Amino acid sequence: MKKLNTFLLVLFLCVTGSVYSQTQEDIYRESNPEENVVDNSTKAQEWAQIVEARKSGNENYYFELLNNYRQKYEGDFKSVRNPFNGPQVVPVSKSQNAPFNQDWIANGDNIVSYGGVPNPGIFERNLRLRIDSLGTQYVAYISTNRDSLVIYRSTNGGVNFEFFNLIVPGGSNKWHSFDMFITDSTGGHILGIVASRTPNTSSYAGELYWLSFKSSGSFLGATLITPTESGRGNIEPSVISDGRDWSVSLTYWYVAFRNVDASTGVGDSAVTSYSSNWGHGWNPPRKIRSFDDYDLSINYNYESDSIYVLLTNSLTPSNPNLRLMRIYLGNLGTGTSWTQFNPANTPDPETLPQLAVNREVNEMAITYTREESGLKRIYYNYYTPGGAYWSNSAPVFVQPEAQNVSTLDCNIGQWAYRLCFRVIGGNDTIVYMNSGNISTGFAGRTQVSNHKPTGTVAPVIAGYTVPSNGGAVVYAGFGATPIYYDNSSIATNITSNGEIAPESFKLSQNYPNPFNPTTNIKFDIINKGNVKLVVFDATGREVTTLVNDNLDPGSYEVNFDASKLSSGVYFYKLTSGEFSDLKKMVLVK
Repeated sequence: MKKLNTFLLVLFLCVTGSVYSQTQEDIYRESNPEENVVDNSTKAQEWAQIVEARKSGNENYYFELLNNYRQKYEGDFKSVRNPFNGPQVVPVSKSQNAPFNQDWIANGDNIVSYGGVPNPGIFERNLRLRIDSLGTQYVAYISTNRDSLVIYRSTNGGVNFEFFNLIVPGGSNKWHSFDMFITDSTGGHILGIVASRTPNTSSYAGELYWLSFKSSGSFLGATLITPTESGRGNIEPSVISDGRDWSVSLTYWYVAFRNVDASTGVGDSAVTSYSSNWGHGWNPPRKIRSFDDYDLSINYNYESDSIYVLLTNSLTPSNPNLRLMRIYLGNLGTGTSWTQFNPANTPDPETLPQLAVNREVNEMAITYTREESGLKRIYYNYYTPGGAYWSNSAPVFVQPEAQNVSTLDCNIGQWAYRLCFRVIGGNDTIVYMNSGNISTGFAGRTQVSNHKPTGTVAPVIAGYTVPSNGGAVVYAGFGATPIYYDNSSIATNITSNGEIAPESFKLSQNYPNPFNPTTNIKFDIINKGNVKLVVFDATGREVTTLVNDNLDPGSYEVNFDASKLSSGVYFYKLTSGEFSDLKKMVLVK
C-alpha cells in the first residue's frame, strides 16, 4: 500500500472576468493566495472514501463505492461517447520509409513524414513522440491545414516508420491542439489522445475529445470530454495516465487544458478532468485556478498520490512566472483548492515549462526557459522525496547562444531524464542532454539535428528501455516540414562482456589509438549504480556522454564514433560512485 501524505495545504484563487486589469493587488493575490478552502461536503467525503478504497487494494469494495457514486451523481457524468459528426479514423495504406543510421553521433536524420506541422503559437505543441514499454515508437502531429491528426509507428527502434492511423475532426472542423500518452493495458498498450476541435483555423472555440487506440491500431472510439460554452473554448490539453503504478482496472487518465475566449484565445482559467474507466466517461471539468495560465504540463506522483500541473502565468505579461499546482487525488474534482508552489522563483521571465516524474523513485524535475538580460537559457529544477521543495534551480548548460523551447521526459521503467531544446543562432540546432542522477544535473550535450529546425514547433523527446536504455528526438524542419527523427547511441553502443563480476574498478585505454573514426573503450565496475563515461576535447569542453545510466557490476565495452569531430586530442572520463579515472585518446583523420 502506498504512503499517504499527512498534510494538505490548500489554496483558493478566484478572479472573475477574462480580461485582467493587472493591478498590483491582482498580481500580489496571484503570487500570495490568501484563502484556504477544504470541501467537506458529503459528495467530497464519498469521493475521498473511493480513493482510499483504491489504495487499499480491495477492488470489490472500491467498485462498489465507485458504482454507487456514479449512480448517485449520474448528472455529473455526461461525456458523449462516439458523438454524431465526431472525429473519425480514415483508412490509409501502410508504407515504410527508407532505413537510416539511427545513431545521431553518426550520419543523418530519418524522415518520418514529408508532411508539415502548422505554425502555431509557441505554446501549441502540435508534435508528439511516445514510446511504450516494448519499445514501439509513436510519432503524431497535426497536419499543416489542420484537417487531420496523423500517427506514425515504428516497431524496430526507429529504423522504419509506417502509417498507424489518421484521424479527421469531422465535418468542416479543424484540429487546434492535442497531446498523447501511452500506458499498459490488458492485451497490449493503449495510446490515449486528447485533442481540441475548432470550427475553423482562426477560432479558439475548442471542443475537447478523447481518442484511443490499441497497439494493433484498432480504434477504440471517441468521447466528447467537454463541449464548448457560448463564447468560450477549450484548447492546448496535456494528458497523463497513472497506469504504471496501478492495475489495469484501477488505472486513471488525467487531462489539464485552458479555457479561453473563443475569439481572442485569452484564457481565464486552467481546468482539469479525469477518467476512471479508460476514457469512456470523464468527470466534470474543474478549475485549477482563475487566471490566464498557459503551456500546461500535467503529471502524476505515486508517493503523494497527487496530480501536479505546471503552468505559466502571464498576469504580468512582460514578466511571466511558473506555478506548480498540486492536489491530492482524494480532493480532485471537489471544491478543495490546489496547493501552489513557485518552482523557479526568479526575478526574470519564466516560460515554456515541462514537468517529468521519475516513477521509479517518485522524484520530479522541471525545465523551463529563463530570460536573463535579454538572453534566453534552459534552466532546470527538481524535488526529491524528503528534500526541500524546488530549491535547486540551475542552467542545464551555459553557452553564449540563446536556448529555447525544451521538452523533458523520464520514461516509465528507467531512471534517466531525457532533455532536448533548440539552440538559437546561425543555422539553429536541436540539442540533446540526459541525466541519470538529477542532483548532478544534465550531461552529454549532443547536437541532434542535421537540418535547420523550425522556430515555431517545439522538438519532442522520449526515453526507451528496449532494446536498452536510450532517448529519441523528433523535430520539424524549417518551415515546419518535413518531420525528422533521430535517437541516441546509448541504446546501441554499450555491450556487457560476460557475467563474471570484476574485482576492481578499471578504465582501459581505448583501442585502436590513434583512431579514425571509431574506437572501443572498455571499463569494469564493481558496484551497482550510476555510471558516466564522458568525452572532452583538449579545451575541457564536454563533447558527448557515451554512458549515463544505472549499470550492474560487470565489464563493459563502448564504441565511440567520432565521425563528426575534428582531428585532435580528446579525453574520456569514467565516474562511478567515488571512483573516477581519465585517459587520453587521439583522433587522426
